[in-house]
Amino acid sequence: QSVLNLDESLGTFDVVCAMGCMSIFNDDELTVFWKNLIRVCSPDGLIIVFAPLNSCGVDALISHRKRMQGKLGEWEKGWNIFSLETVTERIKGLGYDVEIERFKLPIVIERKDDPIRTWTHPTNSDPLQLINGLQLFIDHFFIVVDLKHRDH
Repeated sequence: QSVLNLDESLGTFDVVCAMGCMSIFNDDELTVFWKNLIRVCSPDGLIIVFAPLNSCGVDALISHRKRMQGKLGEWEKGWNIFSLETVTERIKGLGYDVEIERFKLPIVIERKDDPIRTWTHPTNSDPLQLINGLQLFIDHFFIVVDLKHRDH
């Protein structure tokens, strides 16, 4: 079931997590994504989202297709990256405070056959920088919304 159209009978939960899926949604779907997470979270619950974000104030909606074993694939989405500011504004617009903390990967990840999967690539500023076949440096963040703390 997609977070964009959650069944009303689902009920509510003390903790709602969405790990690595926010980037599949486009700009129009981002607010629906957050509204639905809030709707299924209990009034004193916690929402934790893990997603790539842009700290340079840039939103990117990305479509890609890849060649695997010499064959051209279909166009796909899944690496949309919203800015810290856009995500913060959307959540605050729904009436909630938000905490955002960068995740630092503590291990090396080797490159795989699928070029869209991330791997680590050392840079001058980060020996464990994540990169993918889109040639994007990826910075992941935890986005935490504590529903007990409304934006005032």
